[in-house]
Amino acid sequence: MSIFTSSRFSERETLTQTDPNVPERKVVADAGVRGRSNRGGSLHNGPVLLSLPPILYCFSAAATMTSPSGCWTCRLRHRKCDLRAPVCRECRDRCIPCHGYGPKPSWMDGATAERQELTRIKKAVKENFRKVRRAQNRDRQVASRRLHGTTSASLLVPVQSLSAPAAAVTGLPSHPHLRLPADIDSPQTSHTTGTAGVDPGNDYTQVLNGRSTAASPCSYPLAPSHVFHPRAASLVMHYFDKVFYWQYPCFQSRSRLGNRGWLLSSISSGGPLYHAALALSVLHRDEVGDPWRDYPRDQEAFEYHTKALRELCEFSRRTGTETLLRDKFQLVEFAASSFMLISFQVFYGAEDDWLPHLEAATAVFSMHSPEAVFTSHTSTAKVGDSCHPNNVQAHPGFEFVIIHAIWFDILACVSAGRVPRIEYRQWLEKPTLNLEMADLMGCYNWVMISIGDLAHIQGWGNDMKNKGTLSVPQLVTRTQEIEARLLDGVNELESTMKENTQIPPATWVSLIFALAALVLSNILASGPVSSLPEIREVIGKAVDVLRSWPQTISLRGVVWPLCIIGCMAESEHQPFLETLLVNFAEECRGLGNPSTLLKVVKDYWATQECQDRRNRMDLEFMAGVRALFI
Repeated sequence: MSIFTSSRFSERETLTQTDPNVPERKVVADAGVRGRSNRGGSLHNGPVLLSLPPILYCFSAAATMTSPSGCWTCRLRHRKCDLRAPVCRECRDRCIPCHGYGPKPSWMDGATAERQELTRIKKAVKENFRKVRRAQNRDRQVASRRLHGTTSASLLVPVQSLSAPAAAVTGLPSHPHLRLPADIDSPQTSHTTGTAGVDPGNDYTQVLNGRSTAASPCSYPLAPSHVFHPRAASLVMHYFDKVFYWQYPCFQSRSRLGNRGWLLSSISSGGPLYHAALALSVLHRDEVGDPWRDYPRDQEAFEYHTKALRELCEFSRRTGTETLLRDKFQLVEFAASSFMLISFQVFYGAEDDWLPHLEAATAVFSMHSPEAVFTSHTSTAKVGDSCHPNNVQAHPGFEFVIIHAIWFDILACVSAGRVPRIEYRQWLEKPTLNLEMADLMGCYNWVMISIGDLAHIQGWGNDMKNKGTLSVPQLVTRTQEIEARLLDGVNELESTMKENTQIPPATWVSLIFALAALVLSNILASGPVSSLPEIREVIGKAVDVLRSWPQTISLRGVVWPLCIIGCMAESEHQPFLETLLVNFAEECRGLGNPSTLLKVVKDYWATQECQDRRNRMDLEFMAGVRALFI
């Protein structure tokens, strides 16, 4: 009986090859250490990202990606194909012929004709690579002329001249230790040039490799002499204006988490978070049809992505677990970078490449408790020392990343076959912390706690079943306790919606998540039988909610409940849900998981009558995918 199935996984981050002599090859980043399953103590056979202590992102270039299916061109080149019609993205971006998905071409004979076709495609890839490089070099030269020409005075802003009002104009904090990226105009730009920064007394201190060699009371590296190059500034603005709200459609700007200054500061550091944000921004601009560039932007996005992975690997080696546990500034950068890379994988439609990043981040947070973070560590800071690295209140980003980590940790239970690593109850139920998931993700704490509890019950059930000691009455009793909490919460939400004309978005989002959690609770107790009265009643309520869903609230924030509700819907509700999901996927234009969600639900409907699968209570296995439904 498994909703949350055990799984094997491996880190397979695709890194774009930049060597023109080998243009058609992709380097696959493969984490080289092993991880342990939460169930039964068994080791995953696939390599994972994390071995503690210390935490290391270790990437090797030892494997070549192959794809079992796809267009005939991608099969010939052993590349992953996104199966888009009439031309896949891999072929489109490299300006090579896409041979489609029909019958096997006559030239694919395993002999001379096939080798000749492969040679022609390789030549076309090389030529396209040269064109891309020429375009990139041309853009860099233009940017360099702008930087060092007549406009240089307006682009180079001395740090010592940035008063508080000037910092406000540039959109940057006035903190004297803020490190900003110098000389970053493209993914290939080097950071090894020494630049000058200032200490609290405005005396210049040499900064090597963008990092301070002098001690700082806040562990902030010092700032180079200017802010962003034009291209980088444009991408950063695009991230904050567009991409951020794609990642967090329910974000409340007037909440405690509303100040995004910490994120700008972290991105401005020029580290892995900076390059991950630019990768995501470039990818988003490509999909929305921005005409800024005249060459395929996917390659540029993967170059930034490659650099982010390498820098995160180096960051992990240099920092280590003990430092992350002590220094919250370092922890925030590490976690935010990991979550940005997860967003990149989800944005690009990857199915399981996100999991090693999640395992690494949640493993660190699982070592923290609210008491240790807010009591023991802060007690080491002097009174009034608001910049102390262990003073969590001095870093508002910590609350942001811990909520983000809990959200991913809980929602990954269905698709990753895992139980939450983080002690979410300690964080979400502690009154003195006052953490509200609704401020970032739009869902109330009690709903997420219930979903996390269901995941733990499933893990317990699997363990008992493997030992041959599973008590079905005890399993039913435990699920009924959670179901009672959910029903009380749903009734309260429905009453609120009836009594008020202006309903906050969090009420809608929490209601649809709570109904999906009720479906899972019934599946645990009775099996995934959509004809059961309890499941039918909940699905009916959920469909009614979706029919009246406000247009001002994006469905991007409710992909997880849409998957659960969609899979368990009976034929009477399937036409409406299919139309809803099709429109949702078209609206998102291939970005993120909506297309995957539609495929998962339709595949489940197609196999719902298969009794042997139904008895396995395994939604992820039924769907045959491993996507993170966020």
